[in-house]
Amino acid sequence: MAACETLFSQYQGVPPAVSVDTSSKKMEEKVKLLEKENAQLEEAKKEAANHRAQRKRS
Repeated sequence: MAACETLFSQYQGVPPAVSVDTSSKKMEEKVKLLEKENAQLEEAKKEAANHRAQRKRS
C-alpha cells in the first residue's frame, strides 16, 4: 500500500489525461480547417487554369 501512496504523491502534479484529449480535438479542428483551405486553393487553381485556357482559345 505504501508503494501506491508514493506513486500517487509523485503524480499529483501531473495534469489529467483529459487535457491531452482536448489538445488533440483542437488539432483535429486545425486539420479540418487546413483541409478546407486546401480544397479552396485547389478550386482556385482549377478556375485559374480554365481561365487561362479560355484566353488562349480566343
